[in-house]
Amino acid sequence: MGVAVLFKLPEVLEEISTSLRDASPLILIIVGALLFIFAGAAKWLIKVIGAGLFIYGLLAALQLI
Repeated sequence: MGVAVLFKLPEVLEEISTSLRDASPLILIIVGALLFIFAGAAKWLIKVIGAGLFIYGLLAALQLI
């Protein structure tokens, strides 16, 4: 079962990438900020993801992407 998941990984990443491109920059900024603020100190990866979404949303809002 683990091998089947690895074969679907590129499809999942493509769907995530498409969803991020189609999302409103304001939603990305809000979700990114909430993830960054409410993630616990031990969950540093969630903070990094939140900060990344926030920055991606800002860049998309400024149409730099």
